[in-house]
Amino acid sequence: MEAKQGWFRIPPAVIPDLVSACDGWLSQAVSDAARDQTWGEAALGLSFVVPLIREDQDIEESVAELQRVAEDDVEADAVAWVFPELTQPVKDKDRVFPGVFLFIRAA
Repeated sequence: MEAKQGWFRIPPAVIPDLVSACDGWLSQAVSDAARDQTWGEAALGLSFVVPLIREDQDIEESVAELQRVAEDDVEADAVAWVFPELTQPVKDKDRVFPGVFLFIRAA
């Protein structure tokens, strides 16, 4: 098993660039997992992806669009995410980190 992490800014990220970045991080994790595979264990690549959304954007709308893209467009065997509503989002300057995606692909 190998994991990678990625961060992307919304905007300026556009959907094709986002999908390409997520697929790239996941492909790198799968490649590393396959190379380091041990006997009898399935090789899995994992990618944790965190969106950075501008505070002046509609965060709920942005997250909904990202969830649709994660389910429909990223080539993964499994997808999960958490965007907690009950907690204060983590902030950095003018960006909010509302949650995280997890993409999993078998090697």
